[in-house]
Amino acid sequence: MGHKIYKKMNSYQTIILSVLLVIVGILFLIPDKYYSSIEIMDLILSILHELGAILIATGIVALIWELIAKRSFFEEIMEKIELADQIRNSGLVKITTGSYREIDWPDLFKNVKELDMCFAYARTWRHINTLYLQDVALRSDAVLRIIIPDPENAEVMRELSQRFETTPEELVTRVNEAINELNSIFHNCKAKYSLWYLTTTPIFSFYRFDDTIILALYKHGKNREQIPVFQFTRGGDLYKFVESELNTILDEKNGLAKQITNI
Repeated sequence: MGHKIYKKMNSYQTIILSVLLVIVGILFLIPDKYYSSIEIMDLILSILHELGAILIATGIVALIWELIAKRSFFEEIMEKIELADQIRNSGLVKITTGSYREIDWPDLFKNVKELDMCFAYARTWRHINTLYLQDVALRSDAVLRIIIPDPENAEVMRELSQRFETTPEELVTRVNEAINELNSIFHNCKAKYSLWYLTTTPIFSFYRFDDTIILALYKHGKNREQIPVFQFTRGGDLYKFVESELNTILDEKNGLAKQITNI
């Protein structure tokens, strides 16, 4: 309350001072009208005239700033501060549009200990990162969990095939191709590897590398627009959301996924 009163007093003082500056500036211009014919007064009147004009301009600018511009300026600053706080709280560190190549995958794979992946089949991503996946497979301290749509679930395959503009049969082929390649990479690996079949249609893809998550959205339409890809870190709201989704999926009592043992 006291802070608000102090701000109001400062505002009133600024307005009063601005008005006084304008009045004094006008008074300085008056002698120019009545005594401009006296040669001795020329220099003084010239100085008073310039000073009066400056005072009037200063007073008007101060009034405009106090009554109009300052409020707009501070509102804009506060909006930017609020947006910065929201981004900071979300943990977001990068946004790209449709290109996995803009993510520094080698750095993410370098020392990863816990890797969780959930995608439809990720053919391009797999081919880009095959060598890194093979490297992780050799680490005895790494834990890998891969979640992929159940190729035997006709409803999931049908819905995903529409999303990816292909036939259910072709989608089954692509998913099985991904499963076979991943099982080949992680067969008899040193890392702790598990494969999970998702029994519901995924609504986004994500990759969790310890404290970092990469999330990619899916499209509903058949356009060729690029998809947004987000990178965020542990501690932020986005990380907590995906981590919660992951835990829900992997809790088999929820019936969203089942672990495949015959790898």
